[in-house]
Amino acid sequence: MDNQLTNAAQTQSKGNTWLDELEYVAIDLETTGLNSEKDEIIEIAAIRFKGKEVVAEFDTFVKPKGKLPKFIEYLTHISPQDLQTAPSIKEALAEFTDFVGDSVLVGHNVAFDLGFLNNNLIRVGEFQLKNKSWDTAEISRIYLPTTSDHKLSTMVSH
Repeated sequence: MDNQLTNAAQTQSKGNTWLDELEYVAIDLETTGLNSEKDEIIEIAAIRFKGKEVVAEFDTFVKPKGKLPKFIEYLTHISPQDLQTAPSIKEALAEFTDFVGDSVLVGHNVAFDLGFLNNNLIRVGEFQLKNKSWDTAEISRIYLPTTSDHKLSTMVSH
C-alpha cells in the first residue's frame, strides 16, 4: 500500500489526485448470526475500486450446512431457495481470496467480516487473510464525531 500511495502522489502532479489512483476492495458479508465460531456465512460480496470507479465485482451466495434462521431470512431477504445451489464455503472462499488478492479491504465494522472470513478459512484448511484493512465505521468516528450515529446508512447520507 505504501508504494501505491507513493505512486498515487506522483500522479497528483499530472492533474490527478492520489485518491484517483487508490485501489481497494470493499467487502460485506451476510451471516446466519453474530458468532463467527458457530454461525455461517451465507453471502460474500466485494467490489474492487480504483479511485471512485468500480473496476470489478464479486458476489456469491454460500450454501450453509445448517438451517437458515427465519429472522435472518427476513433481515437479509435471502431465502433457503437462494442457497440451495450455492457453492460450499470452501469454494466460495477460494473464489473470494482470488478476487481480493492482496488488496486493502474496506468495510463498515470490517473486523466482523474479517473474523468470519478468517475463522472459515482456518476451518477449510487455508491461511487467514493478511490484507491491510480500513474500517469505515472507525474512520467515521474520527472524522465525523458530531454525527448522530455512525451507521453505514447515516454515513452514506452524510
